[in-house]
Amino acid sequence: MMMMVMMMLLGARIAILSAVGDRRSSMAKVSDAASVYVEQCHRYKVDVNAGIAASLLMGSRAIVPDRHLQALDLLPLLQALPLATQVQELHLAHARLGVAVAGLLVDCLRRLPSVVRLDLEGSRIGPQAAAPLLEYMATGDCPLEHVNLRRCHLGGSLTSMILDVLRNPASRLKSLDLSSNQLGMASVFAIQSVGCAFEVDTESNLYVHEILNSVTHGVGLLFAMIGSWFLIRRAWQTRDTRNLVGTVPYAFALCLTYLSSTLYHSLFKLRAAKRFFKYLDHGSVFMLIAGSYTPFLVISLRSRPEIANPMLLGIWLLALVGIFLTTFMRGHKHFDWLSTALYLAMGWMCVIAGVPIVRSGLIPQPAMLLVLHGGIAYTVGVAFLVKGATTPAMHIVWHLWVLLGSSLHYAAIVAYIVPLSS
Repeated sequence: MMMMVMMMLLGARIAILSAVGDRRSSMAKVSDAASVYVEQCHRYKVDVNAGIAASLLMGSRAIVPDRHLQALDLLPLLQALPLATQVQELHLAHARLGVAVAGLLVDCLRRLPSVVRLDLEGSRIGPQAAAPLLEYMATGDCPLEHVNLRRCHLGGSLTSMILDVLRNPASRLKSLDLSSNQLGMASVFAIQSVGCAFEVDTESNLYVHEILNSVTHGVGLLFAMIGSWFLIRRAWQTRDTRNLVGTVPYAFALCLTYLSSTLYHSLFKLRAAKRFFKYLDHGSVFMLIAGSYTPFLVISLRSRPEIANPMLLGIWLLALVGIFLTTFMRGHKHFDWLSTALYLAMGWMCVIAGVPIVRSGLIPQPAMLLVLHGGIAYTVGVAFLVKGATTPAMHIVWHLWVLLGSSLHYAAIVAYIVPLSS
């Protein structure tokens, strides 16, 4: 019995010593990587990057420089990295990689199978420097899972290499960011036509399309602001509070929709701004639908509260649901389908109360026809909105249908709703 206890204690001691030895060995490698980096910085006469030195010294899994790197700054790091086997992420955003340094980076990645995330956003490496990296990513032994090549000036000449990466059956990629790279329409279409098992971001590669999208709704914003001022001024002159309550939410939603859409498509190179205005753009559409109902329900149907009040409450609750979906469920796999279905359901909810409203005569027939034609314009436009997911030019056509639909609804409100209540 005593012998068994002694053997167990001896085994535990050996295990502890082995673990300590492994830890010391690991710490030695970490220390060696940091030492090599500092030595190489002195050799190449470049300043030691505190962020890199600290990451290597602390054995961090992520290398995060504390300033933008030039090509010469990267040479010491690339020579030290093979010793830093714990590194899993390389954050080299805005680094200036030349063709030669890009080749060294790829060689370094080949010797570091632990690296699964590479961030080169804004590095503007160009097609020549990016070619070795894409060639490596197309091989079966590339361990990278997340690659950010946003704003790297890739251009359309690398399309075939990008397609090789996407079609690689042994790829471990989970996300590839190719946004803002001036890829061009043909390249974007080719990339989107490949059925990938991972996420590929090709946004903001069609500059002409984004400019046209901005111009179309920029014009809409100008007319929306002028029209809203005229409408609210007319409602104010009636000295009827109900007219203001009915028109102000509509005017606000109309201007917000065109403003957010214009800024979303104008600021396509600024990721944070684009993301914010994308949420605002999609959420404001729900507000515009609810806002378009409001003048009719608040002003025209004031004598039929049993119809107006439930519809007013219901349409704004649905708008809040839509805003919630846009804000918190955008990543859901059925988000596009759900949001489009909700757009259409809200737009045609008026059919529920259509018969009693028509019989009441509270809304003139010309106004009803304008509303109907506006709804048809929006509905036809939705088909182009859906098609725009794969054919970006169709999104411009969607904008034109929105201009037509909102113009018809505005004409109905300004010509038949507010004057009748004065």
